[in-house]
Amino acid sequence: MADSLNKIFNFNKGQRRAIVILSMLIFVLIIYRFWQANTPKEIINNDRAINEINDFIKSQDSVKQQFNNTLKESKLEKNIVINLKPFNPNMMTKKSWLELGLNEYQANSIQKYVSAGGQFFKKEDLKKMYCLSANDYNRLEPYILLDLTIKPESKVKKNSTTKYLQIELNAATTESLLDVSGIGEYFAKNIIKYRDMLGGFYSVEQLREVYGVDSAKYEKIYRNFNVDIGNITKIDLNKSNFNTLKKHPYIGKKIAFEISNYLKYKGKFKSVEDLKNSISIKDADYKKIYHYFVVY
Repeated sequence: MADSLNKIFNFNKGQRRAIVILSMLIFVLIIYRFWQANTPKEIINNDRAINEINDFIKSQDSVKQQFNNTLKESKLEKNIVINLKPFNPNMMTKKSWLELGLNEYQANSIQKYVSAGGQFFKKEDLKKMYCLSANDYNRLEPYILLDLTIKPESKVKKNSTTKYLQIELNAATTESLLDVSGIGEYFAKNIIKYRDMLGGFYSVEQLREVYGVDSAKYEKIYRNFNVDIGNITKIDLNKSNFNTLKKHPYIGKKIAFEISNYLKYKGKFKSVEDLKNSISIKDADYKKIYHYFVVY
């Protein structure tokens, strides 16, 4: 019996090789059938997938067209018709700017500037608006009319009875500054901020140093103010330190360093006037900073 089985299963080298190859083919066939049975038909069917992609693209074109139609309808609903005509930029409304072809962002930006006390005194002033492109300005420039604009200087000449507010700058609040024609929230905050940095104003002329106040703005507002130097917050020169001094707009790091070194190595100042002989300081700088020091 054992001999009979041995004869049946006793294969030579060639036969064994054939059995191995056949087994591998059967294994591969089983794996392929298993993969085919579990693969989604959508992946196998390439034609169907391509058709679905084409349908999606067409649907997007339809959505895009629908969006464009909605946008056109929206513009029509607003009844805004572009109408280029002569205009005074100081007397415009948001709708007026839109009718000149500007978008809402541009119209809002210009209106915000004017509401804050800004004015256009010459055509080129409009060109400075960051929201306008060069093309926008070139398109509008021929229609800008500023001959009707009443400038501060001409206003004084035509109306000699003009009454100005008398606001003490060092005691002014944001609210009181807003009462001045030509000052909006932006300029009011800038004035208060600069005053706090200085410790107070010793002259109305210092308003020229406030960020955003140009010559035209200064000429329009300065008559409304006066200054009480008694309201200036002064620094005790002998108790000052480098970190405090360097933040003052008129002092800076160089002068602050020299004052600190003098106090450290040579002792106290006897008077504010000692600054002129004790540290290297220009006359112009001394005339500014001596208002802000005191020696006790």
